[in-house]
Amino acid sequence: MTLIEVIAACALLSSMLVGVMFAYSKCQSQIDESEKVTQATKLADQLLYSWTVDGNVRPTGETGAFDSQWSWRLLPISDLQNIRVVELQVFFDSTRYQNVQLLLPR
Repeated sequence: MTLIEVIAACALLSSMLVGVMFAYSKCQSQIDESEKVTQATKLADQLLYSWTVDGNVRPTGETGAFDSQWSWRLLPISDLQNIRVVELQVFFDSTRYQNVQLLLPR
């Protein structure tokens, strides 16, 4: 191999390595985001289950915390004749990750 071939091979390998590292970084951030959405869904499900067992749904406008990073908020959407529509929002460090719309009796 000549020196030019070695330099060309090194340049080709280094550009491929940069591409692989960029793709890995992008995939890792997507995995992190999907894990947060999954966790938010689980937390919302646990909260709704606890409200169902207690028979006590919180009033709209109320907020709460699961732990130091995860929190929730219950917002009014609309009122129908005998049903109110509310939205449960789950947050991770002030970033919303999950919304669940609920139909509740008045």
